[in-house]
Amino acid sequence: MHLLEYLKTHLIPKDEKDRGKFIVISHVESMQKRYGDFVKLFGRDESWIEQLKLIERGELDLTKYLDLEVILIQACFLKSRLTKLNVASCSRLVDLSLPGNQLTDLDLANCCNLKELNISKNQFTSLDFLKLLPNPEKLEILNVSDNCIQPTTLDFVRPFLNLKNLSVGNDDRCFHDTHWHRLDGYYKSETYINVFGSPPLRYFGSQYYNHIYDSLEPLKNLSQLKLLNIDNTDIDSGLEYLPDSIEKFWCSGPYNDGEKNIYTKVKTIRGELEKYGEWTSKDCKGYAALLKLWKIDNLKAK
Repeated sequence: MHLLEYLKTHLIPKDEKDRGKFIVISHVESMQKRYGDFVKLFGRDESWIEQLKLIERGELDLTKYLDLEVILIQACFLKSRLTKLNVASCSRLVDLSLPGNQLTDLDLANCCNLKELNISKNQFTSLDFLKLLPNPEKLEILNVSDNCIQPTTLDFVRPFLNLKNLSVGNDDRCFHDTHWHRLDGYYKSETYINVFGSPPLRYFGSQYYNHIYDSLEPLKNLSQLKLLNIDNTDIDSGLEYLPDSIEKFWCSGPYNDGEKNIYTKVKTIRGELEKYGEWTSKDCKGYAALLKLWKIDNLKAK
C-alpha cells in the first residue's frame, strides 16, 4: 500500500474538528509525549504499528491537504523511507518532523507558520532551501543533525532570531561502520532499521555527516536559544557569542571508536570548557554549566 493511501484510510482523526490537521506516524509513547490527548483520537494501541510495515515508500504529495498543521513521520515505522515530500500548499503547517528518511530537499516557500523543523538523519547536502522560509522569525526548533551537509558555516541560522533549540551536530554512532540508531529513546539495531528501510542506515567515514565549521558568531543575536548541539562538527571558536539563555549545550568530539580517532575541530571548544571541570554523561545539560563558568572567567573584563 502506498503511504498516501494508508493515510487516507487509517490516520484520519475521529474528531471532526481535527480532521485533516495531523499526520503522525511514530511510537505511541512518542505521540503521547508530544501531542497528549490527541493520540486518543486515533483509538489505537501499539498493534497499529505492525500495519505500517506494509507501507511502501515513494513521493508523498500533500498539496491537497491545506489544513495540515502537524506532520510527524518517523522512518523506522515504515517499510522504507520517504524520498520526496511535497508540502508546497501547507501554509498552516506548524510542526514538520521527518527523522530518518531519505529526503534531499524540501520546498517550504509557503510554510509561513512553521515553528518546528526536524530533518535529522536524512540525506540533505545543502541547507539553502531554508532561505525560502517566508517567516524565519517564527521558527523555534531546528534539527538538521546527522545529514550530509557539505562544508558550510552557521550563517544559515542568522535569520532565525527566535530559535530556542538548534541541533546541527553528528551523533557519535554516525562514525561507526556498524552502529545502533537512537530514535526517541529507543535503541534499534541496524538489522531492525533494515527491516523498515532500505538501504540500512549506515555512515562511512566523512561521507555522511554534517561538515559545519568556523565560529559560533552567527548565533550572537539568538537571545532565546536554550538548547545547542554541535557535537562532532568543525566549529572551533566563538564561545563568547553564545547567549546567556543557553541551558543545554553539547560539543563532544573528537570521537574514539576503539580502533581509530575521528578528529573534529569542535575538540577546541570542548577543551576550553573542560578547563573548568569535567563533564559526565549523567549531566543531561551537557556543557552548559561549564559554559557559564567559562564566560564568567573570560568575559568579566569586557
